[in-house]
Amino acid sequence: MEDLNGDYFALLVDEFFDVSCKDQMAIVLRYVDKKRFVVQAFTGLIHDKDTSALSLKKTIVNVFAQHSLSLSYVRGQCYDGASNMQVSKKCVQVGELVLLVSNILNVLGASFKRMDELRQSQKDNFQKALDMDEIKIGRGMNQELGLIRADDTRLVSHYKAFQNFILLFDSIIDVLDILVEDANTLDERAKASGYLRSFQTYEVAFMLHLMKDSLGITYDLNISLHKKEQDIANAMILVEVAKKRLQKLRDDGLETLINKISMFYIKHDILIPNFDEPYANSGRSRRKIVDHTILHNFPVEVFYKIIDWQLQELNDHFNEVTSDLFHGVACLNPVNSFSSSSEKGKMVW
Repeated sequence: MEDLNGDYFALLVDEFFDVSCKDQMAIVLRYVDKKRFVVQAFTGLIHDKDTSALSLKKTIVNVFAQHSLSLSYVRGQCYDGASNMQVSKKCVQVGELVLLVSNILNVLGASFKRMDELRQSQKDNFQKALDMDEIKIGRGMNQELGLIRADDTRLVSHYKAFQNFILLFDSIIDVLDILVEDANTLDERAKASGYLRSFQTYEVAFMLHLMKDSLGITYDLNISLHKKEQDIANAMILVEVAKKRLQKLRDDGLETLINKISMFYIKHDILIPNFDEPYANSGRSRRKIVDHTILHNFPVEVFYKIIDWQLQELNDHFNEVTSDLFHGVACLNPVNSFSSSSEKGKMVW
């Protein structure tokens, strides 16, 4: 604080889990010291489970108050992961999927024996697919996959978790089957049986593939924007490309998705529902009146809504005003300034 000397600073905040799986929040102050060097001062705090914006703001304000810092002196802010999975709070089916994936991870990751069983099943299923010429072999292909924990807010962990659950579907079923038979306690057997029943449904297969495909677009954008050599002008182009990809998925991707899922549930012997029956969410009473069918529910109530929410979130973060501002800032870059300005039909002096 003495080195900062009441001057302006930038604020960076991120959340993470420590080795004991406690939720931590890192607060970093970035400033220029008296010798004109850029300095980053770090503090790590144990944070509660409430990761809402208000809770995070309260924690930050408290830290500032303890060190006599003022928010009015903040000249830059960066928050990682706070709104990457807002869709899960808007769509009950996504929330249910995240909870199911997390519960299965907790069960399978509870012992080294279960993880060894998962690896062995993965090897057996790989050899079986190889014998049936279902996969190709080559350098860098078919590497061993692990289970990724789908953290509450982080886009990368959700995308990889859903992707690996699709690829490891048979192996996960195998280990849950073993648990139903050989678990040490009745409670473990009951949990494994319930997860096994829920996991082998059309709804889970649909949601896994939908979230993998839709999050894959924003995942690619996220990776590109984090590259050190990225500039503002190119970043805004990447944002527009991501928006167009999501829109194309919404306009033309439903049939492809359904065909992909159809092949998946045939391959894995998943029970095919009667699509003309009224849709009944597993979390609600069947006595409730339902005004649409299963066939209507997944495309209209899930597919389109989830993609619309993702598009809306991108538009909220990168609206027309923000985009124009970023383009204006990019024109101040002396490198290729003429080419940048010529795209707008203006000369930069």
